[in-house]
Amino acid sequence: MFNMMMMFILFILSLMLLVKFFNHLLMILLSIEYLVVTNLLNIYYNMYFMDYYLLIFMVMFVIEGVLSITLMIMMIRFYGNDYMENLTLILW
Repeated sequence: MFNMMMMFILFILSLMLLVKFFNHLLMILLSIEYLVVTNLLNIYYNMYFMDYYLLIFMVMFVIEGVLSITLMIMMIRFYGNDYMENLTLILW
């Protein structure tokens, strides 16, 4: 019961970080990665007998992290900074 409550608190904290740091893309990516680690711990505590699912989720989380860093590098090369105000859908 304590583990579930702790995971819920970490999940809410990561969502609060996501809402607070919405100006910079790097801070958004870090808060999303914190959310991913929280979900990974939740999966580990709930499905400790299914190691294959944990491995699949870890691979997906690594792929998500690599794609987000790639998009951030492309945005910095095109715009020169990582402010979200500069990003518009018309330019993409």
